[in-house]
Amino acid sequence: MRQLGEESLSWLPDKPRAVEPWGADLMLRDWHSGEAAAEISWAQRGTLLGLTARFLATGDEKYQIAGQFIIDGLLSISERDGLELYFPVGYYRSGGWHTQDRQICSGITEYNAAVIVPAMRFYRAAGY
Repeated sequence: MRQLGEESLSWLPDKPRAVEPWGADLMLRDWHSGEAAAEISWAQRGTLLGLTARFLATGDEKYQIAGQFIIDGLLSISERDGLELYFPVGYYRSGGWHTQDRQICSGITEYNAAVIVPAMRFYRAAGY
């Protein structure tokens, strides 16, 4: 839970546990080493699954609140195309998306699907 922060997302660790984003050369435009980043698909998926599991195991509302935090964050940063929601690239950064346009980048569509099952599981568990 210590990685939950800005924009209601789970962010990559900063120093001293800093890690460089996977695939930065392919998935990040204008990347600067050490810049804060939130990996959208797998990191948010894993965090939400963990929070849901802890909520189901303990009934502690702090896990429910943290899960709602992530759901709200994902909804707030998603791009909209009619009734559809999507994330244009694999990493969200402080200040927003760093893309030339808001179209979904080639090869990122499967990453968008990673958060759907955890979000549905959280909804079934917490009603949110």
